[in-house]
Amino acid sequence: MHAKRCKAAFTLVELLVVIAIIAVLIGLLLPAVQSAREAGRRLSCINNMKQLGLSMQAHISAKRRLPPGGFLETFHSPDAWKSGFVELFPYIEEGGASELYDRTVPWDSAANATAIRTPIKFLFCPSNRGDGSFTFRSRTLASTDYALNAGMDNVIDARLNYHPLVYRGAFMVALSRDNRGTDPTSITDGLSRTFAAGEVAGGKNQYAAREAPSQYVDQAWALPVYDLSFRGSNVACTANVRYSTDPPSLAAISRIDDEPLNRRDVLSSYDYSSTLNDSISGFRSVHRDGGVFVLCDGSTTFITSSVSPLVYRAYSTIAGSE
Repeated sequence: MHAKRCKAAFTLVELLVVIAIIAVLIGLLLPAVQSAREAGRRLSCINNMKQLGLSMQAHISAKRRLPPGGFLETFHSPDAWKSGFVELFPYIEEGGASELYDRTVPWDSAANATAIRTPIKFLFCPSNRGDGSFTFRSRTLASTDYALNAGMDNVIDARLNYHPLVYRGAFMVALSRDNRGTDPTSITDGLSRTFAAGEVAGGKNQYAAREAPSQYVDQAWALPVYDLSFRGSNVACTANVRYSTDPPSLAAISRIDDEPLNRRDVLSSYDYSSTLNDSISGFRSVHRDGGVFVLCDGSTTFITSSVSPLVYRAYSTIAGSE
């Protein structure tokens, strides 16, 4: 009789080797999966920016100019009437807030209470969040991860002589009764070489205020410019130009404080001669190594965090002759 042969089982060593190989394979695949997911989210972010760019082009076709970045009833920020975003709503295929918002009354009117707390999906970067809100002046406001480009023009004042042309971005502030926005023909640096809007990732500890780490930066699509108690804005800049006179002038520039891409902000301030404050927040993104911008011709571009300050500034101004 032949002896019955038994099947050889895995030894403990062999089992451990198999487990180790599987762990290595998972370790190799996981970053690739995460990278693919982020690539998809970044593409969605680009599409959001393209939608924003298309609304700007439609506004230009209808009004022959861009809307201001913010509308002020008098000359100063506390009297802000509405954000430039709401002037783009009629040209965006987006229901909800755009249908509820009454553009004939100030943003904080009772008639707009429901609209301003309504999130607009395409105004959130998928890499950052899909929703968000915060309370300001006892009102709940829906957040945004995108801001209009103010260039290096950081002075929040509706008087035209407070905005030297060479430092202006595509979206400056204006009096509500003027409805004065940027004429595309005044963008002499080129539509395809000038920022229209960019990312301002909000609600992230990653971008907590530098001198107040417990305070993260956020902004709302409905909130025009900013207030002393608020960090973040519906407009953003690449640098804060400091002047030694009021009104400011090119002959009275004391210094230029760069606002590098993806740098944490300090506290906002009305004092444009301050050495410790940002007058307007900079652009910031959670995408690796840079951020997405839409240009004044409606196209999009990715700017790396290592961009030269001079190049970064040049992209943000409309008539800097760069």
